[in-house]
Amino acid sequence: MTAEASFSQQLDKHITDSGYSISQVARLADISKRTLANWVAGHVQKPRDAEAVLRLCQSLTLSPVQTQHLFSLAGLPAPSSLISDIPFHIGPDLPYFVGRQPEIEAITSDVKTGKLPFAYAIIGMAGVGKTTLAWHLAHRLQSYFPDGVLWAQDVAQANTIETALTSFALSFGVDVSELPDLDSKQRVWHTMMRGKQAIIILENAEQFADLAPLLPAQGSNLVLITTRQQGFGTMDGARAVNLSCFDTEAWQIVEHFLPAERIRAEHADLQALIDAVGGLPLALSITLSRLSTEPHWTVAQFNQRLARIDSLATDSVSVQSAFALTYERLPELTRMVFSVLGMFDRDTISLDALASVLDLPLDDTLAELTLLYRASLVQYNKADTYRLHPLLAQFARRTPPAENFQLRFINYYVSYIEAHYHDYDTLTAQLTNILRMIDIALAHNAIDALVDTLSMFFSFLENRGLLRRIDTQMKRLYEQVQMHDDTKQKAIVAYYYGRLERRLGHWQHGETLTREALTLSTANQQIRVMLLCHNSFGIHAQQSGQLEDALLHFEQARTIINEHALFGYRYSNLINTATVHYKLEDYATAHDLAQQVLDHIDDIDSEPEYILITLGSAYALLRDIAHKENDTAQAHYYQGKGLALANKIDHPTLRAEFSPTSTLR
Repeated sequence: MTAEASFSQQLDKHITDSGYSISQVARLADISKRTLANWVAGHVQKPRDAEAVLRLCQSLTLSPVQTQHLFSLAGLPAPSSLISDIPFHIGPDLPYFVGRQPEIEAITSDVKTGKLPFAYAIIGMAGVGKTTLAWHLAHRLQSYFPDGVLWAQDVAQANTIETALTSFALSFGVDVSELPDLDSKQRVWHTMMRGKQAIIILENAEQFADLAPLLPAQGSNLVLITTRQQGFGTMDGARAVNLSCFDTEAWQIVEHFLPAERIRAEHADLQALIDAVGGLPLALSITLSRLSTEPHWTVAQFNQRLARIDSLATDSVSVQSAFALTYERLPELTRMVFSVLGMFDRDTISLDALASVLDLPLDDTLAELTLLYRASLVQYNKADTYRLHPLLAQFARRTPPAENFQLRFINYYVSYIEAHYHDYDTLTAQLTNILRMIDIALAHNAIDALVDTLSMFFSFLENRGLLRRIDTQMKRLYEQVQMHDDTKQKAIVAYYYGRLERRLGHWQHGETLTREALTLSTANQQIRVMLLCHNSFGIHAQQSGQLEDALLHFEQARTIINEHALFGYRYSNLINTATVHYKLEDYATAHDLAQQVLDHIDDIDSEPEYILITLGSAYALLRDIAHKENDTAQAHYYQGKGLALANKIDHPTLRAEFSPTSTLR
């Protein structure tokens, strides 16, 4: 059993927790700095000045329980101010309490009808407002409990139970501090509480069994236990009151802090702020109080610069320290698992992916996630997936996990892209995780992994109109490749970087990069890169109106396709070439080439999305040719085929192309 702290040790802890220096506390308590320093150093273990100790407790804003405990360690009788005919341990109610009406109404109804359960377990993540609700209920319902309100803070801490019990008994004028053990004290306490009606608030509980000494034997008391442990006390008869973060109620906090005209002017940015902090009441109160007292910040500026977890703090409270209280009590392995979660997209953490990154069996991974769920640090999402609150995701990312976990994260998502590169919906669902993998790979200079998957992932981003998402990463990858001697990798990266630049409208830089890629790939005989470079030059020439040059490049690309049996590229080559002939008003050749695309596709349902997109382009071109040839029936036929295909694959660009309101060209 751990030895109880001495007076000096406990005082030192309270001063450290307060954030004040010894000099500051001495000034606040009107005690000489030398006297206080001697107490903290242990030179004086039994101070004689009770009034000075009481001023010290008040300056440190210690609770009645903490005050009584410090007096006990000092060998001093508890101050008479702690003893009352009707104890009331808690502070004032919040002036702007919002929400929680269903919970308040249910508990109030139980009180009025005399149907109180053994205890209420108010459950939720740190900062969700558990203590705020308990205090609000105590203020609201105190008239039903003539024997007062008792409060014990952080009952999960060692020695808190016995200290709280001693303080509770003292509140009714009974000093049990001299009794030899906890068992003796709890018998006196239970006897005292027979026939009493009081509100008892026990904060930050972890194990229900530990609270037995404090819980009255009869159900005439309102017992409110706050805890972050999901399922707390269920087997012991406690009734769960589960609190979630605010949604629409968040605006009531906004209205308390900010004037109506500012809310109207910055409504969208305020909604973004609410979303960024995940509707967490503590975070909302901190940010909005800052916005109300720091008017030089607009909400947009605050969102951009300050809406981070390390800035969500006041002199007395912070979101980060609230989370740390839960995190630091986790086993070492579970803390490590939580840090690994920070690498993932907070909304889509799959059990399989996490197990792979952790290199743990599924059952062991599930057991760790269950511990995190019970501690309100992770939420169930759906079928073997989990999610983190936005601020908990930030908290998890404070310290990156060890390198081996990061490398396994890279390997998992490289393999994932290789396995699903044709399944665009699946890649879309994992897009944030894949983008995180790219950042981590760049940080580790894992060039091989990125180059190996670049073509597959690039095509997906291009077809989904998402290339801007990797603009910065492609530049960094190109710069890193230049520091290596692998000219084949340089060719591949130069090609895709050039293709990206052209797609973003940076034509000259894109052209330069593509020429670099063609030179390197020709020297290395990288057939596929050579093909892609000619294709890119053809597209550029076509868009620049240099149609004959475009045909030349597309012909060179087609020669490579046929000589090396790279038939997966023939679809786009046929459409590109057909489009040039269409612009040259050679409609017969354009029709023949577009029709070849249709002839090559046997079963639409078995083709990957990128080929179906090319098929849609063929339908559009055939429609336009029919229109030019005044064949209205054929034009409407291909229009209908294209619209059906666009709806089938749910592709926005094709849907716009074949919209019933669009005009035939």
